[in-house]
Amino acid sequence: MKNVTGRLTRFYTPKAVMGEMVITLEDGEIETFKTVEKPWRDNEVSNSCTPEGIYTVKRHHSPTHGECFKIQDVHGRTHILIHVANQESEVEGCLGIGTEFGTSYNVTRSRDAMRRLLSRVVVTEFTLTVTAYRAEQP
Repeated sequence: MKNVTGRLTRFYTPKAVMGEMVITLEDGEIETFKTVEKPWRDNEVSNSCTPEGIYTVKRHHSPTHGECFKIQDVHGRTHILIHVANQESEVEGCLGIGTEFGTSYNVTRSRDAMRRLLSRVVVTEFTLTVTAYRAEQP
């Protein structure tokens, strides 16, 4: 059995940061989700997306968001969660998760996506690599 790993590839806009999170499960199966975050604002607490990097993500119970995941050891930040949220205005430095991109800087079916993530990722922690989308050069 392999470890669970994730890769979040993001596209930055002035209104929101949109991403695709691909989770490779222990059995090698892949789950794909869409994400929405605040725009990059120099890592400002509660008002900026998570900096690019490699993080440990742990299962977490939030009094506000219920069962979710917490991104550990983000420089200068605490309590960065992956939780139910469909649009940038519903996160405060966290990641909203959905099944598809919506039509206006949002994601859809966030509760469905979180249920799927919680049911498929049965380990207590996994590694998440956060990067920016970079178009391949011909």
